Amino acid sequence: MRVKGRTTDLEAARSALARWRREYGGAGRRIPPGMWATATNVARTSGVAETARALRLSATKLAALAEAADRTCNEAPSAPMSFVELYQ
Repeated sequence: MRVKGRTTDLEAARSALARWRREYGGAGRRIPPGMWATATNVARTSGVAETARALRLSATKLAALAEAADRTCNEAPSAPMSFVELYQ
């Protein structure tokens, strides 16, 4: 079953990537980091395999980027929070 938001996001990413490929892409051209970030966000909701297949991207690279993004989001803050007292 497809969820409407998931399908909409996937279609938007597919059309953006197709437009980039038409205008700038070609053999040997690297996909810009922003396009990979969009694909990674879609993969988090639609799944890596479905997203890679729909966008014609490397599932291995997309999975690695999605995993790295998850690790970055789940990391604890580097410094512990300190108490701040407010006066009126």
